[in-house]
Amino acid sequence: MMEAENSWQVANPSSKTKGLASSLATVATLILALLCKGVLAQHLDFSIRVAQTITVQKGFCAYVACSFTTPRWFMEKSGPLYAFWLKDADKSHSWIWPGYWIPGKIVCTNNKNQNLTTTHFKLTGDPKTGDCSFSIKNMGPEDVGWYYLRIEKGEGFSFLSFRKRIHTQPQIFLTDLTKPTIAKPSEAVWRKPATFRCFLPGVCPGSISQINWNANLKYHVKHFWQRTVGNWSKTYGADITFTPSLDDEGKFLTCSVRYPNSMKTIYQSTRVAFGYPPEATTTKGSTACQYEKKGHLCFCSIHSWPPSKIEWHVDGKLVNETVRSEAMKLFSWVDGNTVTSTLSWPGDLDGQKMPLITCTGANKYGVVTVNVPSELNATSTGAVTRSPQNDKTELSSGMISGIVFGVIAALAISGGILYSFLAFCRRDTNVPVI
Repeated sequence: MMEAENSWQVANPSSKTKGLASSLATVATLILALLCKGVLAQHLDFSIRVAQTITVQKGFCAYVACSFTTPRWFMEKSGPLYAFWLKDADKSHSWIWPGYWIPGKIVCTNNKNQNLTTTHFKLTGDPKTGDCSFSIKNMGPEDVGWYYLRIEKGEGFSFLSFRKRIHTQPQIFLTDLTKPTIAKPSEAVWRKPATFRCFLPGVCPGSISQINWNANLKYHVKHFWQRTVGNWSKTYGADITFTPSLDDEGKFLTCSVRYPNSMKTIYQSTRVAFGYPPEATTTKGSTACQYEKKGHLCFCSIHSWPPSKIEWHVDGKLVNETVRSEAMKLFSWVDGNTVTSTLSWPGDLDGQKMPLITCTGANKYGVVTVNVPSELNATSTGAVTRSPQNDKTELSSGMISGIVFGVIAALAISGGILYSFLAFCRRDTNVPVI
């Protein structure tokens, strides 16, 4: 909102005096006074500071800060000091004193004798201290427009900030409902409690029925709160606290706000992202070494957030982008939270075993070292030889196959014998008795 300081305009004098002659005499006196340099300078001491534009959401509340100054002689006049905020509406006038009407519609004042039809405006400032601030409750389309301030004190002059053609009075705009604000924790870390906050400022009490979190989390705690801001405005909020697990990575948290007056529900979502230490991926073949005819090729995949930096060790010797032989080639890429690195070098095994290879992933939350297994051992000609562990597996499989075959054969023989015995017994029962 833009603020401006504007000089005041002198309104009709002696609004409470009656009679055309008296009014003309007073006006003539005022004109003569304005011609005097000293009196003209005094009028320049009237000023107002208020935002030129105020934007309020439909159904919300707003606080409009305002202050004004007057010369000493004005404040020393006898009589009560009244402040009026009026909406500048065409063909609309308000009764202010017996027999005297002013343009516009009075929306708020400290004059208790005024019967106002508009009750959702309130003069919150004290005119005696130069405070002309006001509040708006349940902003609606009928409140859009220009407004101006009128100050009166006792018999005599009234001053107002009414200069429509140069737009010095504040203008109020209306906008549709906006989404709530979500505040994320500065740093969410795996296995450490994290709190996400959803809040909506500038809300009138009772204008929302519910603010809530919708989250597909196994364990979480919700906390609902509200804070009073100014006379009529409140900030509503809801917090959700949970301890992130790897299953929660990438899930969406949705905050919903329901407005009973407009029967609308507004949503705002955020994605769960948190830091966690490196871990090796469990996908088959994602971390392994193999020997091909042209050389060695190793893969290492580690997931973490932020993504890890991967280094290799070959038989205890460090291998990275800066420490490696000319024959070794490194290549890495990032896919979301997973970093994959490859290490390759040419050469034959010549009957030797694959070297002991490990990869290490590190970020600011931790370090993990993985022994990279060898999937295949090959001869220099590319023939595949199986390790003793594989031979044991195949021998066990052969033994199991033989046992199964023997059991099936034994069952078949037993079944044949049983069938023959039953047939023999049945034949004996059919022999006639002599």
